[in-house]
Amino acid sequence: MATGGAADFVEAFLEATKCDLDSPVTSNYGRKIVEYRDKAQVMADTLDGDTASLVRVRKAAKELHETTLLLQRQERELAAATREVAEYRAARAVDDSESEVGAALLKFSMLISELALLTTGLTRNVHNHLVHPMDVLLKDDFRSKMDLKKSVDKAVKDYETRFGKIERDVRLQNKMSGYTRSALSHSELSEQLSKERTCVQYELCKFLLTVGAIEDKKGPDLLRHFIDFFRSQE
Repeated sequence: MATGGAADFVEAFLEATKCDLDSPVTSNYGRKIVEYRDKAQVMADTLDGDTASLVRVRKAAKELHETTLLLQRQERELAAATREVAEYRAARAVDDSESEVGAALLKFSMLISELALLTTGLTRNVHNHLVHPMDVLLKDDFRSKMDLKKSVDKAVKDYETRFGKIERDVRLQNKMSGYTRSALSHSELSEQLSKERTCVQYELCKFLLTVGAIEDKKGPDLLRHFIDFFRSQE
C-alpha cells in the first residue's frame, strides 16, 4: 500500500487519468507525463532501499538454515556414536555397574536423537517460512519492478517521439502552405497522441499496482511469514 508522498502521487495520477479519459480535449495530462515518469523512478529507488535491508534478512536466514543443517548432522552423529559406546559397554559388561552405564548411555543416545529431530523441524521451518519466501520476494521484486519501469520509460519515450514528430510535421506543412500557425491546438494534439497517452497511462497503472503488491509483500506478508515461523516452533 502506498504511503506518504507515494500515496499523494497515486491519488493525483488517478484523478488526472480520470479527467483525461472523461475529457481528453480539455485535460493537461500530456504536460504531466514526464513528471509522472520521474516520480515512478523515485518510487523504484525507494523500493531499492527497502530491498537492501531485505537482502540482509535473507542472508541471515540462509546462514541460520546452514547452521541448523550442520547442527542436525552433528547431533545425529553424536547420537550414533553414543549408541555405539553404549552397545559396546553393554556387550562387555561383567557386573551390574557396567550394564547400568551402558543403559544410561543408550538413553542419552535416544535423547540426542530426539534433539536432532527437533533441529530437523527447525531447519525445515527456517527454510519454509523464511528462506524460501525471501528468495521469492526478492526475485519477483527485482524482475517485475525492473520490467515495468522499463515499460513506463518506453511508453513515455514513444509519447515524446510521437509528439516531436507531430510538431516537425506541422511546422513543415505550415511552412509549405504559408500558414503562420506553428503548432497544433491542444485538442488536435490530444487526438493525435491518444494512443501514446493511453499506453503511458496503462504502463503507469501496471507499475503502481506492482509497487503496491511489493510493498504488501515487504510489510504485512513478511510479518505473516515471521509469525508462521515462530508458531511452527510451538
